Amino acid sequence: MAESKKPVVIDATKLKRKVPKKLALLEAHREMIEALPPSTPKEPPKPTESNPKGAGRPPAIDKITLGKLETAFSYGCTDREACVYAGINPSTLYDYQRDYPEFTERKALLQELPQVSARQGVVASFGTRPDIGLRYLEAKLPKEFNTKVNHHLTGEVTINYGEETRKRAEKYAQPNIAKRGHDAGPVV
Repeated sequence: MAESKKPVVIDATKLKRKVPKKLALLEAHREMIEALPPSTPKEPPKPTESNPKGAGRPPAIDKITLGKLETAFSYGCTDREACVYAGINPSTLYDYQRDYPEFTERKALLQELPQVSARQGVVASFGTRPDIGLRYLEAKLPKEFNTKVNHHLTGEVTINYGEETRKRAEKYAQPNIAKRGHDAGPVV
């Protein structure tokens, strides 16, 4: 008889490193995932009168595969990266999305979680690192906080050469006009 393995429980209060902070971030990430609407994987074939054993091909995306996909998407992975992580072909994912369009919306929400987590980290660091807060404000509210000055110049620029330079330019421009067949414009 195979013994069932008990899950490993780690008490973060006994660890001396900065693990509690990381665990708190992971817990917040898990809570954000749980707050999203749930996905529904395909169920394996069930026994019927015509198929008493419930035989048939099992679904390619079961609960475990769906969990792997959701985890990968919650880290901001692309479709291909998530498929590699879950061990499925991208066409299988696209077929699943076609059959379950609500998963496509959940996937888009999951892919935005890294930005939400990053924002939380940035906002949390404002108290200890005010320079990060200022950089955030410069990016989000450039009219109020941007330190760069943008100059927009309009008009035309005229360059006046001396008489000697003008003569040299005209001397060399004549043979080039014959080669190109057109004039490049007056030498000012």
